[in-house]
Amino acid sequence: MPGKKRIAFHTLGCKLNFSETSQISRAFPLSEFEIVAFGEQADIYVVNTCCVTEKAEKKSRSAIRQARKRNPDSLIAAVGCYAQLNPEAINSIAGNSVVLGTSGKFSLPSVIQSGHTRSVIDEKNNSLSFIRATDVRSAISGSECFLIFKTIDSIFF
Repeated sequence: MPGKKRIAFHTLGCKLNFSETSQISRAFPLSEFEIVAFGEQADIYVVNTCCVTEKAEKKSRSAIRQARKRNPDSLIAAVGCYAQLNPEAINSIAGNSVVLGTSGKFSLPSVIQSGHTRSVIDEKNNSLSFIRATDVRSAISGSECFLIFKTIDSIFF
């Protein structure tokens, strides 16, 4: 059996974000994941973002850049309100990533454990579905056209 995946969490913003990060971190089984400090090398970095102020947005982007610099091969999961508000900014800096908004963030453990490293979020309907990057090239459904970010091959509604 391969070793445990190292996972680090970083939270920005309000007390609710801190509580939710704690809840999300407890959903990762300790038999498969080792939780490490955000400043350490990890396989997965989770950043619970904030967009209340411009400074909070800047700190969110900075935390994602720090994680990418710390381990260029890591999976970065950006969750929370800034991830929902501005996924294209995250896409431009995160690389191999999962981006989930406010309602989708609690699905993060199942997203990572399922092996799907690309996510489709639909915050309007509080639903989350998964696709493999190789299956995504274009998507048009009825009158809705979904934007595809080539770097991570994810679709954001």
